[in-house]
Amino acid sequence: DKLQHWLFSCRRYAGWDFPLLLVQIAGFGKPGLPDLQHGFVQVRQAQQQFAASTPNCVLVSAADLGAVQDIHPPLKAELARRLALQLHAVMQADDSSTLLPLQAKLHQLTTAVAVLRLPDGVYWPLIQPIEGFFADCPPTGWQAVPARYTADQQYIEITLPPAAQTLCYGMAAQPALTLYN
Repeated sequence: DKLQHWLFSCRRYAGWDFPLLLVQIAGFGKPGLPDLQHGFVQVRQAQQQFAASTPNCVLVSAADLGAVQDIHPPLKAELARRLALQLHAVMQADDSSTLLPLQAKLHQLTTAVAVLRLPDGVYWPLIQPIEGFFADCPPTGWQAVPARYTADQQYIEITLPPAAQTLCYGMAAQPALTLYN
């Protein structure tokens, strides 16, 4: 609510709906704390929701660039690259950015497995298992779901419970990939 109020006030003062590049907070915090109770995970979720519901606002993720002991991402050059690419896309009024999170598309969905196709020619850290995927399964709520790379490393397969209604990534304290909802 404070971020929304700040942006509305700034835009009103400026007299136009200028674009906002919002840097998502990096992975950080106490290991061992349940992901959904981790304060920084909740901040990242709020930032995702804010960017999705705010016109002319783009989220630039740093969720995978964090370090356990430092809230400031050590991979600043990568964050700068992402900001520059997103700024270029905003200036070109182009919805298709070259940022990786915007290129990961839901490829296939069945009642048991969701499949994400990864962009060609991009290096993806082959971390097994992939942590940070959660599904909303009423009435029990959010729960972690397993994810793994396929043998050809072109897809990520996420096993879903039968009651899953929403799949979300980035709800781990230290996510390894940068993917949006």
